Amino acid sequence: MMAVGCLSALADAGLRVPHDIALVGFDDIPLARYLTPPLTTVRQQIIELGRTGLEQLVSSIEKIAAPVRTQTLDCEVVVRASCGAMQHKVEKHSKTNNR
Repeated sequence: MMAVGCLSALADAGLRVPHDIALVGFDDIPLARYLTPPLTTVRQQIIELGRTGLEQLVSSIEKIAAPVRTQTLDCEVVVRASCGAMQHKVEKHSKTNNR
């Protein structure tokens, strides 16, 4: 939601996303794809995060001296127009086809 607020604040400041500044959010909230421009975001595996957290909680409750575990879960970058990558692809494609 912070990136949504940033998008609004940048517009209020007269900055255009992605022409003047790129913007990327986190969590890939459903609203992200419907913003103008659509928001590039990092999508995390929320179900896997919850499952892993619950497993570690249950494990620590069952074992008084359970060792602390660190686990890294994968995430995915969802590229949309707000980062400018789409614009660069279009420009590159246009330049290639005009030769």
